[in-house]
Amino acid sequence: ADYVLAAMFFVNKRIAAYSSCAAENVRNGRWGAMAAAENRHRLRNETLLIVGLGVIGKAVAERANQLGVHVAAYDEYVSEAEMKALNVEKLSWEEGFRCADYVSINLKGCVENEDRIGK
Repeated sequence: ADYVLAAMFFVNKRIAAYSSCAAENVRNGRWGAMAAAENRHRLRNETLLIVGLGVIGKAVAERANQLGVHVAAYDEYVSEAEMKALNVEKLSWEEGFRCADYVSINLKGCVENEDRIGK
């Protein structure tokens, strides 16, 4: 669950690009927000789709909710009422992937899930 949020920050804040030129920026007197090539938006109000709302999916939802991320999920075995109690919006497979800014896939590694998601 921690990794999912770390990955979201990594992508959202473009940390790879920022870190690749950090030493040069510091030599030139630029660090922190001044070194960012562009202003990035916050994760608040972004949409995270969780595919598979089991133990790990629920932990991801809890952490994302604390950051103000809009959390949606697809899980055919979890009711809408249970998701609502977790502050998670239940979406269909298609709608979830259509509206998500980020996707956390938390499906069991079993035969039924082998070909569920591809490129």
